[in-house]
Amino acid sequence: SDTTSLTICWAEVPRARRYVLEYKCSSSSDTYTVLSDKLTSTQARKRNLSAADGPFTFRVRARDELDFIGSLLTEQQDRVRMEAPVVKAVGNCCAHVRWNVNIDDENSGKTEAPSSFELQMREVQGGAPWKTIASSL
Repeated sequence: SDTTSLTICWAEVPRARRYVLEYKCSSSSDTYTVLSDKLTSTQARKRNLSAADGPFTFRVRARDELDFIGSLLTEQQDRVRMEAPVVKAVGNCCAHVRWNVNIDDENSGKTEAPSSFELQMREVQGGAPWKTIASSL
């Protein structure tokens, strides 16, 4: 992994036959671009990312034989979720990431940080389960 590529992993969705992976960058419109609509595994890699175009937002939708499974976030949910983390440094078998914890709520006009976070990680290879690294930050 380097600073111009990103491996995206997600949990397997029961009954999913394939996944559609989309992304958008902050320098473009709010329109998502389909990275792939034929994924059968729960992992993909996006190469040739430019820090100048970031941060990037990715989303995955599961499909069965006929249609999508579940739904995307509502506009309100999308508006109040945390921003994607930004890679600050890579080396020594680790990556230092940082993200903005303030969430804008247009309905109340407030900008506030959630009271705590749970930090989780998982190994990329083999679809290992998520492990809680810190239960409260």
